[in-house]
Amino acid sequence: MQLSPRSAIYARVSRDQQAQHDTIASPLAAVQAFATAPGGRIEPALIFADNGSSGTTLARPKLDALRDKAAAAEIEQLLILNPDRLARQYTPQLMLGEEVTKLGVTLTFVNRPLATAPADPVLLQRQGVIAAYAREKIVERQRRGNLPTAQHGKVCVLSGAPYGYVYISATDSEEARYEIHEREAAVVQRVFQLLVTDQQSSGALARRLTAEQIPTRRDGGRWERAVIWAMLHNPAYTGQAAYRKTAVVERNRPTKPARDPTFYPTHVHARTRDRPREDWLRIPVPALISEAVFARAHERLEANKRFSPRNNKRYEYLLSGLVRWQPWGSAL
Repeated sequence: MQLSPRSAIYARVSRDQQAQHDTIASPLAAVQAFATAPGGRIEPALIFADNGSSGTTLARPKLDALRDKAAAAEIEQLLILNPDRLARQYTPQLMLGEEVTKLGVTLTFVNRPLATAPADPVLLQRQGVIAAYAREKIVERQRRGNLPTAQHGKVCVLSGAPYGYVYISATDSEEARYEIHEREAAVVQRVFQLLVTDQQSSGALARRLTAEQIPTRRDGGRWERAVIWAMLHNPAYTGQAAYRKTAVVERNRPTKPARDPTFYPTHVHARTRDRPREDWLRIPVPALISEAVFARAHERLEANKRFSPRNNKRYEYLLSGLVRWQPWGSAL
């Protein structure tokens, strides 16, 4: 097969652990071998590989860069191992295929050459369905396999390490574990101290860390309130990381408010909700703070929530946040 001088390669592995073990080298090598077999050559700048990116989302850094190159007419041919490396679902596969084709890019799957027969789109669609089925099967198998592992207190079931820790992957002689990141751990301890002693809010803590130019996990200069909130609610800092803290549930709600609730059709929405604490599976990790400090921090968070200025839009009242309207249960 004759390759274009401006041919590009795209590869993807879906799990961070796979990326850490460099398993992306295998599919990448397979595509490169296909590309260079007739004596062709791929420019290093046109090799795009997303490590640890799920095929269910199109928000992938290297895929975005590839699409930008195609839009700038810098690519004439795109080589991919098979369609599910592009996307797990048929609809995103079709959308991306149409996008690059309209830009004049020839799409080539190494393990499944595209034909021009009328039945070929149907075969591609079936392959997308099979890929989606395979992913769901993998997710369910991992979930079932992780439960007994978590019950034995194994860190490997946790998805990475939070701020303040470093995740050490398992080896032939040692199991996966958390190790304390000294600089980040000092920031965590200080955040809890400022909340408990100075009674600052999550937003004020985020602004303070940003003003002091304390680096985030990704060395960014801006701390977000949501990051501080998640930190203050993470039980791992007390030495007990929690597995299976949340559950995905479905809820039905009308698409629009209406006097007649049966007028508008309802749609099923998936959302994540916290499980009861007694359902959590506790996994021992190094502690950064004590249980007492964690409990005092939660008392302060509840007080901040009760007396937040957002609950007093126009006026300040003596009993604001202390009186509740019983039919609704909301604070006055």
